[in-house]
Amino acid sequence: MPEIGSSGLMSEDGRRGVGQRAPSYRAHPRLYPSGLSGLTSAPVTEGLVVGIGKITVKFPMKLFPKGRTVLGCCPVLLLLSGCGEATPECDSLDTRNTVVKVISDDSNNALVNYAAKNSSVVAAMVSNANTEAEKLAILEKARQDAAYRLDDTIRTNSINKAKRAVTCTGLLYATVEDTTAQKELDFKVEQTADGKISISVSPFQF
Repeated sequence: MPEIGSSGLMSEDGRRGVGQRAPSYRAHPRLYPSGLSGLTSAPVTEGLVVGIGKITVKFPMKLFPKGRTVLGCCPVLLLLSGCGEATPECDSLDTRNTVVKVISDDSNNALVNYAAKNSSVVAAMVSNANTEAEKLAILEKARQDAAYRLDDTIRTNSINKAKRAVTCTGLLYATVEDTTAQKELDFKVEQTADGKISISVSPFQF
């Protein structure tokens, strides 16, 4: 279950950098799907391709059993030269930014929905709205304006030197106004035969 904090940003015991609205590794201001008990994100069109600078991202999306939406495996190809025989890193800036972008590109993901629906600031704005359309617009803007980041510590789970691949886990934060939700995220970084770096974000659900 995600941990959540109100009245100011979430405070996690002993964890450095939690609850900051302007993290050093913040990438895109929007995020990508996760699942949450009792919540279902809206389906995302399969095959969406987005190009940003030197990064090309392909987002296949997969819907799972009723009541659960997960992030489909998202291969991301960084069009950058590899570093010879070196094994890719879990904690590089390119890796961090790409992983966050994969998540943040869907403003209707379950993690940000959870934060938005539990924000007292958003709730106050919704309560003052006169129509259902206004309420929906307030929620949508809150989700779109969410801030995302990976925790300062990224764990390396395995290293395969033969395949030049590493598997990694990092704690992902989504902040909406006064509320922050968090979820562990698994991903894989691999150097392909032509020297490019491929990043795959594993499905996750609540």
